[in-house]
Amino acid sequence: MKKEILGQTDKGQTDDTTVENQGLLDLELKPEKEADIPVSKGGNATGSQTVILDVNEFAIDIIDGNGNTVKHYDSYADLKNEGGLLLPAGNYSIRATLGEDVNAGFDKPFYSGTNVCEITPQEVAKVITDCVLSNKKVTFHCSDDFLKKFNDDYSIVIDNKVGALTTQNGEKRTTYLKNTGILQFTVYATMKNGGKSLVYNYDMSKNEEIQQYNNILIDLDLEEGDSSPDEPDDNEPDEPDDPVVPDDSASVKNPVIKVDISLVEKEYVIEIPSDFIDAGGEDDGGDDNEGGDTVAKPTIVGDAGLDISQPIEISGAGNKTVRVKINTPGKLASLVVKITSSTLEALLPAVGLTSEFDICDEGLKETLSKLGLSATKGATSTTFDISSFMPMIAGLGGGDYLFTITATDQLGQKASKTLTVRNLND
Repeated sequence: MKKEILGQTDKGQTDDTTVENQGLLDLELKPEKEADIPVSKGGNATGSQTVILDVNEFAIDIIDGNGNTVKHYDSYADLKNEGGLLLPAGNYSIRATLGEDVNAGFDKPFYSGTNVCEITPQEVAKVITDCVLSNKKVTFHCSDDFLKKFNDDYSIVIDNKVGALTTQNGEKRTTYLKNTGILQFTVYATMKNGGKSLVYNYDMSKNEEIQQYNNILIDLDLEEGDSSPDEPDDNEPDEPDDPVVPDDSASVKNPVIKVDISLVEKEYVIEIPSDFIDAGGEDDGGDDNEGGDTVAKPTIVGDAGLDISQPIEISGAGNKTVRVKINTPGKLASLVVKITSSTLEALLPAVGLTSEFDICDEGLKETLSKLGLSATKGATSTTFDISSFMPMIAGLGGGDYLFTITATDQLGQKASKTLTVRNLND
């Protein structure tokens, strides 16, 4: 394959049809399975299956700058058997996927990774693509107190507005849902003491941390004081001969559920402070969407373990994945990027850009897609990936290259972060 890319025949001659405008893509996949669910505070789990990833099973799509799929492999193994892929010079997106991104399904994990690269004539482009869980995995644990209070026929319905799943006591399958920006669940339970049917609803959509992570553990417990059997009425009847007839519908107190959420990552667990939800399923009288700031503000965080608060150091050829996640529950209106670097700014006009541009600008769509940049107005989740810039920056000389990202939602709420790329090359 290396001889082919150099345009050499077996006789040492040059084949001009090969050498003129082709380069070799050398793709490496790095799949990362989500961490196992830790020992929970709850005593009963629904969904806790271990997943084993085989890199050879990932499907591969090679997409050109116009968004056309120029090559598809059913498996990474097929690509490896070729020893690499010859492509005409240009900019490409490489997408690796495992599984199907269904709206909702049991035991349906979806893993994906996307990277961009530039193919240059007679050169080998080494591309390393991280593949991670890309849909929402939700595991429920119910505490012993929860199980003592409610009958075994409780059910939990979780949905993302495009699909829903129902889990019940003893469910061993794991729930997976498409990442739509909406995630909520409803608990239907019947109390053992009195037989009262209760409904609890909890909306996780407005929590910024839950939007950013995909491996979610939900512990359902009861508020202290509600886990023990209800105490009988201490009031004595006025006349001993007149017995008190209990009225279950009035005397049984509705328990309050405590929701503990843990976001399980490879090396750490993020615990979200407990919330309490009352029974009934009706509006509890709190704020609705009118008259209050009920939509979370945009957030910008590093992806795949990237710490955006620290300079990203590159050296050598600069082959490094650098991307951030922008979450806009209020729907994206604009995503403005300002580049600060006299060296890099001087090169931007050649590709049709200025030092400050809006990725949502339809007029720049074609230009930005060639650089692997895209964003859609109205989106609730967007990836800003500048991995394709790293080899270019590595060749421009040492120093800091600043990318200031400002996300504005349709409510006018903003978030801004500056990503610093530090070139260590002389």
